[in-house]
Amino acid sequence: DALPISGQAITFEGMTGSGPDILIACSINFLLVFGLWRSICRALGRARPGPARDLAALGLALSPLLLTQAEIGDCSGHRQFLRHFLPCGEGPVGGVGSPQIDGGRAGSLPALPHL
Repeated sequence: DALPISGQAITFEGMTGSGPDILIACSINFLLVFGLWRSICRALGRARPGPARDLAALGLALSPLLLTQAEIGDCSGHRQFLRHFLPCGEGPVGGVGSPQIDGGRAGSLPALPHL
């Protein structure tokens, strides 16, 4: 069952290389930062200047590194779209025509660990 042309465009079916992954990851990260920017500034602005605020800012900047430890176990079926957010674990990855590399797993650049 092939996806309709609109589904193929959204999932970048048949595309190879890292271009589509980078496009999706950067777009997701931009939307997240844009949506949360005022809340982040407000939260850090309330804290008094000093080491506590510096540590809070550093923790906020480094927090996406924790997401490198989060992994989706099975990225088949409708879960294939989650690979754009978090890394996939063992098992099949991707949809109908996705490029298979690394022992049957499709490559993808997850957005959240690169925030």
